Amino acid sequence: MKKCSLLALIALSLNVVTANAVTVAKSTNPQLDKYLGKWYEIARLPDRHEKSCNPPIVSEYRINSLNNQQLVINNKCKNKNGHAQLKTTVADFSNDYEILRLKVYFWPDFLKWLPFAYDSNRLYPLDNQQVVIVGSENHQHLWILARRENINMDVLEDAINRAQKNGYVTHKLIFNYRLSYYSRNPKN
Repeated sequence: MKKCSLLALIALSLNVVTANAVTVAKSTNPQLDKYLGKWYEIARLPDRHEKSCNPPIVSEYRINSLNNQQLVINNKCKNKNGHAQLKTTVADFSNDYEILRLKVYFWPDFLKWLPFAYDSNRLYPLDNQQVVIVGSENHQHLWILARRENINMDVLEDAINRAQKNGYVTHKLIFNYRLSYYSRNPKN
């Protein structure tokens, strides 16, 4: 009888944890809400973690269901053999006027205090809210993300210029698609 009660208690507690994990969390930060969802990587500075990634490279930003002050970022791509790769990180966020700052953690919680366990990134939105620049504060990492794979060339040029104005070296950008892929059609 004690074993049955113990098993029932364990099953109930697992069910509660699972129910909480599935719940869609709401942000307490309206500035953050515009970044939630799926983003396609258009271009990036060389990054050792993405050496084997082939387009489409997709990032999905969502609120952590267990901590609504934290983002969960899923980065997906396929390697040259066609196998899917997934890297999940968590990020704390804070507002700095128009720039959203993220502290992205690559290590488990108990190692967060280490200075190399995280990277500080900034999100720079463009006026159209369909493209965002994500860059590290040390200017070694840069990503241009968009809501679609095919963006307007003028918008892409605006993103590159904005990155340059913020101190990023853009002549080393790796584009995930041939530049002819981007259109000059003003509707994009």
